[in-house]
Amino acid sequence: MNNQPNILHVSKKPGVRYGSINEAIYEAPEGSTIIVEPGRYEEEIIINKKIQIIGNGSIDMVILEAKETVILIDTEEEVFIKGLTISQSKSGIGHAIEIPKGKPVIEDCHIYAGIADCINIANMADPVIRQCKLSNGKGKGIVFSNFAKGTIDSCELNGFYSPALWIMDGSHPVVKNCKIYDGKAMGVVFDNNGRGILTNCEIYQIHEKYPAIWVNDHSNPVISGSYIHSGKGNGILVEKESKAVIEDCQIERFEDKALVADEGSTLTIHHSKKNDEIGTESCNNKISQNVFAIDLGVSNTRVCFLIKNEFSPVITFPSFLSYIDGDWEIGSLAKNAASSNTQTFSGLIQGIGKNKAYIIDEKNYTGEELLGRYLNCINDLLEESLGERMEKCVITSSNLDDYIFTKALKDTLKRFSGLEVLRVIGQAKALGLAYGKEIKKEDETILFVNIGGGSLDIAVMNIGEGVHEVVTHSDDFELGGEHFDLVIVHHLLKEFNEKYQLDLSKDPMAVRRLKHAAENGKIELASISSTNILLPDIYVNGEHSYRIESTLTIDKFEQLISHLVDKIKLKIENVLFDSKIVPDDIDRIVLSGGSSQIPMISTIFGSEKPVEILDADLAVKGTALQAGLLTGDLKDMVFLDATGHSIGIQTASQSIMELVKPYTTIPASHSNVFTTTRDHQTEMDFHILLGNQTQISKNKTLVFFQIKDLPKAPKGELQIELTIEIDKNHLFRIKVQDLVSGQILKSLTLTKEAARNDIHFKNEIALKKGTFVNIREENQVVEKEVSIDEIQDLVEELISIIGVEKVKQSLREQINLVKH
Repeated sequence: MNNQPNILHVSKKPGVRYGSINEAIYEAPEGSTIIVEPGRYEEEIIINKKIQIIGNGSIDMVILEAKETVILIDTEEEVFIKGLTISQSKSGIGHAIEIPKGKPVIEDCHIYAGIADCINIANMADPVIRQCKLSNGKGKGIVFSNFAKGTIDSCELNGFYSPALWIMDGSHPVVKNCKIYDGKAMGVVFDNNGRGILTNCEIYQIHEKYPAIWVNDHSNPVISGSYIHSGKGNGILVEKESKAVIEDCQIERFEDKALVADEGSTLTIHHSKKNDEIGTESCNNKISQNVFAIDLGVSNTRVCFLIKNEFSPVITFPSFLSYIDGDWEIGSLAKNAASSNTQTFSGLIQGIGKNKAYIIDEKNYTGEELLGRYLNCINDLLEESLGERMEKCVITSSNLDDYIFTKALKDTLKRFSGLEVLRVIGQAKALGLAYGKEIKKEDETILFVNIGGGSLDIAVMNIGEGVHEVVTHSDDFELGGEHFDLVIVHHLLKEFNEKYQLDLSKDPMAVRRLKHAAENGKIELASISSTNILLPDIYVNGEHSYRIESTLTIDKFEQLISHLVDKIKLKIENVLFDSKIVPDDIDRIVLSGGSSQIPMISTIFGSEKPVEILDADLAVKGTALQAGLLTGDLKDMVFLDATGHSIGIQTASQSIMELVKPYTTIPASHSNVFTTTRDHQTEMDFHILLGNQTQISKNKTLVFFQIKDLPKAPKGELQIELTIEIDKNHLFRIKVQDLVSGQILKSLTLTKEAARNDIHFKNEIALKKGTFVNIREENQVVEKEVSIDEIQDLVEELISIIGVEKVKQSLREQINLVKH
């Protein structure tokens, strides 16, 4: 396979193969580079494959022009455009650049438009636009709509008759290091739930009586480190129940008030100065004691924080880390590199505690180190945009009942990222916190189900009058969104194998492309009845190139995932059954997470109860509320968490005695007193288990340890107290104390080293003797467990008295009595 990139030249000079950019794109293989020589190219360009288009000369020498949209980027594949002048005719009705999908990079370009927009970004597209100049349009400069994302970096937008930057419909880009000036309308507009971060920008010379920044209709941006000045209207105007956070900004020289918020809107100022007719004012509303909320998901990581008990915009990073040309990259850039770069890693939280080594640039890294680097990169970006680094945080994660995972996660973040984790909270519980605070006020029992990228998380909570009480919770790391994606991947692999008799599963790059296509197909099937999956050049063998082209209908998709949906339904039923909750006890069901959008998921619950599907951002907002509770900034709500399983101890009769009941409110502490079963016994064995099952083998070993060198005493005389403490992070601490002497015999916090694997020592446990009894102190009744040695001594004594045959006959009679 030839890995050399294809380079195609486009020129207006005679004798050159390509005189049209569209023609070159059509014939270019995936991943080609098109070099455009100086000249004027009047054509409407459609980009539908992975490609680079680079102008060869100064920017003003390579001009692309059209009456309709000049460039339409219609692909999820990587697109890079550099060094062009992109100009739409003054009477044209299309955009200069239209980006309805994908994550293209546009760099060092001059962009002009007629009566439409210079750049129109929509439908969750996530481009990077940097070092570009946009100017002189009757339309808008850059428009983000329909949940678009993206980064605008070091760009100039000037001379527009409409707003230079318009962010709306839930879009949330990052705009940094930009200049927006010399406009006849508003500089920046956040409208209709527009969000995002505007940082280190200069906005000035607004010639008409408009605000430099207008925040409207439930929008919620963060504006930081910016200089906003010189206009005929307001500096920043916040209206219609919007919320804006202004940090480290200077706002001055406006004819109207620098800052205005109408009734129902919130304007939070942090270390900023405004200068208007009522003077200069400084405020110090800080992030809630510098405690950040992080939803550390398999697919995406979200960050949020509270300022004066109000949510910041949620900042989302795809959970990808990539090592590219000696640098660590994260988020969309890393995700885009996954299909071609083997040193790209996703689902980083799943690497905790796996003891897996990764070789990168001839160095060994653990999964914990990679997660640390990922969070450090996020911290660098936050410091750049907010001026503050994360030092303390509350983490949202699944797998809380795995105490080893929880402890390892806290240790990893402290060691490799310098983050102090104040608490780890389950995703469904965090969802419940935010739901109770933001949406639901009356008393209800609600089932929360979060289907994230890598896990299913379930919680039942009683919510009302500011109290959020966890009734039960559980999770499953085998029922997340990626497992739905893999079903599609296996389907496509099977189709390819049947068609070409080739096994693609051995090709890591092909599998990565398949996973990406499967995820996009799953998302599309949430709203349409079929989707086309096209992957050209998925496999190349010499001169032969193979492609995947498949149509996946919603019916076929539901057939493929039916077993996963059945497992989710069974998991929910078991959680309710174990906690003695009947369906009639549930008032409503709330779903969240990307895969909750799959129509078949809602059918699990029937039509008797209301089912709501909420934005995945709500979980990290709930985590921010937990941070506010821990710092004491939130006073009007209470959160009562609970264990997910009972905790028991193995007795000599191979049964489990319950020490801590399931669904106990935490933090909690429980103590039991044990004693010896033999005279002069000097050792006691403790096998502590986690789970709700009566059989030992069906529960998880929490820890196994032995107490040695006990003082010799008659059996039943020693009093050994076992205390189990469960903290707010579901971490266990165990203490063993001799109540007679007061001596602490054992004290440990459960870590990977303290807990031993069931398989490693199950035979050892099976051979252990019953060496303790439990003292019921309330009525001084002793429940005695008889050791194997004692049984053997008793049988030998009976044989010596009445003989072997009579002992056998007596035992048979006792067995028959037990049977009947």
